[in-house]
Amino acid sequence: MSPNLESLNSWGWNPAWQVAFDAAATRCPQGLDLAPARVIGRDGPIFRLVADKGFFQGLASGRLQYAGTDAEQPLVGDWVVVHTVDNDQAVIHGVLARRSLFSRAVSGGSKESPGRESLLAANIDVLGVVTGLDDNFSPRRAQRLATLARHGGIVPLWILSKVDLPRNETKVAMARRAAGRDPVVALSPLTGEGLQALEGWLLPGTTLALVGSSGVGKTTLVNRLLGSSLAIQSVRDQDSKGSHTTTSRYLYQLPGGALLMDTPGFRTVGLWADQDDLDQSFSDIDSLAAACRFHDCRHQGEPGCAVQLALESGDLDQSRWDGWRRQESELNYLSRRTDKAAQRAERDRWKAIGQQMRGFSKHRRSGGH
Repeated sequence: MSPNLESLNSWGWNPAWQVAFDAAATRCPQGLDLAPARVIGRDGPIFRLVADKGFFQGLASGRLQYAGTDAEQPLVGDWVVVHTVDNDQAVIHGVLARRSLFSRAVSGGSKESPGRESLLAANIDVLGVVTGLDDNFSPRRAQRLATLARHGGIVPLWILSKVDLPRNETKVAMARRAAGRDPVVALSPLTGEGLQALEGWLLPGTTLALVGSSGVGKTTLVNRLLGSSLAIQSVRDQDSKGSHTTTSRYLYQLPGGALLMDTPGFRTVGLWADQDDLDQSFSDIDSLAAACRFHDCRHQGEPGCAVQLALESGDLDQSRWDGWRRQESELNYLSRRTDKAAQRAERDRWKAIGQQMRGFSKHRRSGGH
């Protein structure tokens, strides 16, 4: 590694990123003094960058903004190719190949646009799925976020927040059952209880992103880990819902060398995944299904169904099964809609080709050249 890039080690830089940078730089304008930088925040069109020479504000080049695809647009967590134009300004010309990608489906859609992938953050190692142990408690939401993590190549970690609240033992037990084989830590950002269990995930150079709905305690946890005070807004007593304290993603350096990304709260968690991701998230159910008597068992009363036997015996928790059924149904629906949209786009493409050919033939018959 070039000596002048050693300052980026604390932001996750390593020799493998140098290889990715060299490849990305060949696709950028030549003749410029290009350097790697990491996107650590974004405010509208302005990106917050850290490079070997310090911190910069950056804008995406015109080619990226107008000619690039959505996947080529810089995200918080990305390593990018930049050209510095003065002491604290830079232009982003390219994005290095990502190690991981966190995304979700945009809610809504129509027959013509059945939903699309919304890219949120990149190069995350661990996704901390924060669930509050109050009235906002939702293991099903955490299950969905864990599936999104796996789809993007990220390790999911369930973080049960507000363990200091009274009578939390029942919800902790429910969450552990709903998590299946996913790792779970229970802690209190306010008192510090349970933080030691999280420290094992905060290794130097590791990027951990916190996700969850508003009011679950993400910003309070960031404050505790940073030893500083970000803006925190209170949670409504009647429904345990909070205001959006964090309005954009930002990457922080922790004292121990890990990197922590805070994210805005999610109101909806649209699945953008496939069957393999679901099988990994619910590997216990996948293993049971493989033991059913019939390979096409629907687990709805067929003889020799290992899933139903496990439910009856209590070996499989009902919340795990309910979460699997809801996600499978949604993914099947998404697959049908996207397949129909792809078929419609292909028909439209061939229709346009046919119209062009008919126009060409008509032109030839009329003696045109």
